[in-house]
Amino acid sequence: MIKWDTPNFFNKTSKKLSTFRSLENIKWINEGIQGYKELFPEVNFDLKRYIDCGFQIFDKKHLDFLKELKKYYFKNVDKILDLQSKIGRGTDQPVYNYLLQSLQEEFEFELPDSYNLNHMNRFGWFAYNWQLKEDKTPFFIKYGYLWKYSGFDRKQRTPLMKQTWDIIKTKYE
Repeated sequence: MIKWDTPNFFNKTSKKLSTFRSLENIKWINEGIQGYKELFPEVNFDLKRYIDCGFQIFDKKHLDFLKELKKYYFKNVDKILDLQSKIGRGTDQPVYNYLLQSLQEEFEFELPDSYNLNHMNRFGWFAYNWQLKEDKTPFFIKYGYLWKYSGFDRKQRTPLMKQTWDIIKTKYE
């Protein structure tokens, strides 16, 4: 979900592929890196360059990379799905990251983290400042611009999104 008063993030980038670091769950990331390594044996994977695929800003010059990604995926879809079923880690993010590093595509972590609140339950974003009894607005609504409901049981996702919408819907009228 995107906050009603989010500043224009397109004005905050430098025409490079703009993305966010993804280190919310190192165990999951490492299992994905190891699980898909056989598809990219030549890549010496750099964990510090692992990105979150959930929000990225592209420019026209990235069209070749996206075409290559699509071509790679469809050429290897059966193997990717087979590996995904064995390791239980994404069909997109680990493969995308490997390809990004394999092709040495340039990207930057240039947007503030407030544009990518992810795994909000792990980092206390659903809490509020209990000392301010008059304001029980959750931290993610006060300080974040893009809220991603991932990192917890999928059965909780829709109810949490509905609760959020019930809190903020008047801001969009």
